[in-house]
Amino acid sequence: MVNRRPEHRSDLLILDAQRLDDGPVATIKGPVRLKYGLDGNGVPAATFAPARK
Repeated sequence: MVNRRPEHRSDLLILDAQRLDDGPVATIKGPVRLKYGLDGNGVPAATFAPARK
């Protein structure tokens, strides 16, 4: 997340972890500025994919 304070909005930057120096692969421009401290939730992989046998 990047705060664009002068523009009163926030952007979500998508990066390739193996090519950080190349900059963002995509940018999602938000219509409002989000507060600092945006949190996420961890979810076990099994929640999204069937268990491997």
